[in-house]
Amino acid sequence: MDPREKPSEDSVDSLTKRVLWKLDIHILPPLALLWLANFIDRSNIGNARIAGLETDAHLKGNQFNTALSGKAMELNSQVQ
Repeated sequence: MDPREKPSEDSVDSLTKRVLWKLDIHILPPLALLWLANFIDRSNIGNARIAGLETDAHLKGNQFNTALSGKAMELNSQVQ
């Protein structure tokens, strides 16, 4: 095929499907696992608070929320 020729719609559609399939196979599973880990982490934090983490750690006022925001900053710095 001459590089100056415009590719047919069938070849473009076929290429698009192949690229999307590769993205679906290689990108979505790790993203799904990251989402699951994030969900479990947030659930555990909520359960720990309900189970009395604030009382056991002698946290007062907004200290629990401050600790959580510090954890979020720590995770963001590890990602970058």
